[in-house]
Amino acid sequence: MTLQLEELRDWLLENHDATVDPDRLAVVEAEVAVVAKRVIPGDVVELGCYRGAMALWLRAQLDRFGLADRRVHVFDSFRGMPAPSCHDEASGLREGEFACGVEEVVAAHRAWDLRLPVIHPGWFCDTLPSQLPAAIAFAYADCVFYEPMMASLTCCVPVLATGAPLVVAGYGSPGSAHGEGSRQSSGVRRACEDFFGGAKHVRPFGVNAPCGVFRKPG
Repeated sequence: MTLQLEELRDWLLENHDATVDPDRLAVVEAEVAVVAKRVIPGDVVELGCYRGAMALWLRAQLDRFGLADRRVHVFDSFRGMPAPSCHDEASGLREGEFACGVEEVVAAHRAWDLRLPVIHPGWFCDTLPSQLPAAIAFAYADCVFYEPMMASLTCCVPVLATGAPLVVAGYGSPGSAHGEGSRQSSGVRRACEDFFGGAKHVRPFGVNAPCGVFRKPG
């Protein structure tokens, strides 16, 4: 498994650099280890999976840390990004970008001989209210825009288990001038601040804070 993890990491960084980077892979690895150590109950949720790169890494880390029984649920429109709101002007992304098919997610998992995730196609407003697992041990949100990020927080935070982490991709550093995180930070960071009532609840992680980490208190 160690060798496969190293190979998988290198392959993800080479072939999926639009959605993964060393910091994102590192924070997911670290937080899955926390879930295993603390025996936090529930399944794993990814919000915005695109071609399934991070879902692969999540599955591999769960298997590595003895959590093979935990299911990974992935949510995505599979029709690309929704229309941006007024909070998303700095992203430079347009409606329909990052579209892909469910079959790409399935093919990637089969290529690496990893258990398939439970796939939930559709807009978050239609799927999250009724299709989330009853308890979430770990959530990874790569939403890019304000509205899907707010929908993710509204639906997921109440069912996060005590101590469960929520990793927010593209959280970004205020005023940073470069990096994937900063490009996405406008809508994503604003949604987090609006939902939590400020920035203190989300801990920045990595160079230029490409991720933020919220942990469910209890």
